[in-house]
Amino acid sequence: MSEKTVVKMIANQVRGKKEADELFQKLGVVVNKFLDIDIDYLGAIPYDVNMQRAVMHQKPLSVADPDALASQSVEKIALSLLDMEKEKPRAVGIKQLFSNVIRMKFNRR
Repeated sequence: MSEKTVVKMIANQVRGKKEADELFQKLGVVVNKFLDIDIDYLGAIPYDVNMQRAVMHQKPLSVADPDALASQSVEKIALSLLDMEKEKPRAVGIKQLFSNVIRMKFNRR
């Protein structure tokens, strides 16, 4: 029996929590209905006028303006992803063996 696919969603350039929540709800219903996929909501990155300036200067907003709310949101989401990775149970047995062999194969370049 295979596990149901779950994808992670980040609402980008939203103008508030309400917009982010609505986007998540609407997208979740459609994706679940037509693709049989569940969506986990990771958070939102608010719209920031400084984003365009950062893109034009070819710098991440977190470098160009680390105090911006959008930069802080990206950092918060990244930290939550790191926490999820730490909490993930480690594969054991044959699954771990194959994972290690594949990782060794592709890391030898």
